[in-house]
Amino acid sequence: MKQPPLIGRTEEKKILENAMQSPKAEMISVIGRRRVGKTFW
Repeated sequence: MKQPPLIGRTEEKKILENAMQSPKAEMISVIGRRRVGKTFW
């Protein structure tokens, strides 16, 4: 199943991309209000 792209959020996308490319283990906490789309499948 193809995931929909992240729209906007350029700074957040940079953080995620840097963590994905890092050779060491990374942990990112996603926080925010309820019902704002933090969950994906």
